[in-house]
Amino acid sequence: MNEELNEKFRELSQKDSFKKLEAGLKRLIEIGNTDVKEIFKSEAFQQMFDQVSLLLGKEVRPTLLMIGKTGVGKSSVLNALFEDAVFDIGVIPTTRDFNRKLMHSDKCDIIAVDAPGFADPTNEANIEGVNYEDKLIEYAKSNEAHMALLVLKCDDRALDPECNFLRKWFAEEKLRDFPIIVVVNQIDKMQPVESWKPESLNLDNPIKKKEKNIRAYIDYVFGLKEFQPLCESGRIVPFAAPAQETDEEDDYEPRAPYNVKVLKNKIYELLPVAAKTLYARAAKMLDEEGSRIVNYYAMGAGAAVLANPLPGSDFISISAIQVAMTIHLGRLYRIELTKQAAMSLLTPVLTSFGGRLTAQALISLIPGIKNWVGSPLAFGITMTVGKAVNAVLASGKRELTVEDIKREAAKYSEADFAKMYESQK
Repeated sequence: MNEELNEKFRELSQKDSFKKLEAGLKRLIEIGNTDVKEIFKSEAFQQMFDQVSLLLGKEVRPTLLMIGKTGVGKSSVLNALFEDAVFDIGVIPTTRDFNRKLMHSDKCDIIAVDAPGFADPTNEANIEGVNYEDKLIEYAKSNEAHMALLVLKCDDRALDPECNFLRKWFAEEKLRDFPIIVVVNQIDKMQPVESWKPESLNLDNPIKKKEKNIRAYIDYVFGLKEFQPLCESGRIVPFAAPAQETDEEDDYEPRAPYNVKVLKNKIYELLPVAAKTLYARAAKMLDEEGSRIVNYYAMGAGAAVLANPLPGSDFISISAIQVAMTIHLGRLYRIELTKQAAMSLLTPVLTSFGGRLTAQALISLIPGIKNWVGSPLAFGITMTVGKAVNAVLASGKRELTVEDIKREAAKYSEADFAKMYESQK
């Protein structure tokens, strides 16, 4: 990730907007003016901020391909992952020649594309003469989806259709690295049905009858050569969704879920960076994504310093990065912040670091110094600010204040974070 960020910021430092900011900063230094608010107000800084936001903060709605036979519980898997988001079936247009089935929810930012009739010979599962399996593969190759979940029903040994599909899938060079996870669903319904205690379930060393039956089925799937690439990469997940409450109270039997967190984490890890925030927000993985955002922008700050070692000019990039990071964290917690609001919060916070080198570095901007802080300290300062902002938002407060951020920032040492930078390079 570091080399990629370094290259991106090298390209950014060559843009006209960055050069305008350098010239403006130089003029301020020449006349002895250290009030950087004038820089923040400039059109060039706004352009720089927009470019940094696009570079580090681009977001897209995660799109999951839901593959599997009718009745394997694809909707229940989605509802377990996103808890109170109920996925219904609808139809919306996508590409010009393909109307995808969309499993949608008004409560989260996820698109789940279903292939109705997959492996079902009783359905006329084709679009303009092309069957859904081939159309789904075509869709995956179009780069409109980010990953796929192939859902199996535990105890279904008639997996020839799934094997045929995977052979087609892995025959496509473009899809060999496309993330796909196999979800072995409904393991709670494996015989004997009445015995279900997921908190004590041991599938590594099965002893009870139910454990042995589940393990035997998983081993059967592991043994199919078409599933081997997914087995070797740890992408076959035994799973049980919580029972859905029905209208008939007597028919409702609470059943605990299994491996929901494991599946959530695997999807999160495999999604591209741009799709992580909206996924994490929907999957209630705010802690994980907040930490990732802060670290990602801190690495960007370090890369910005390396990309342009002119005196004081790295201050420009780092300021834009920290403003963009604060806004991005706000979006994670469903709080919309403007650039002006973020800048008004961060300016007094940064200058309050005082005796910990940061304030001196911020206001000196002395010509002839290669960098105002250097990559490790730029990383450390940004980590400190990011962790402070994230902590305030994670506490449930709907409004950020300078006092709250200062209080949280005082708990961290940017020097300690600077040491972490070298270990991540």
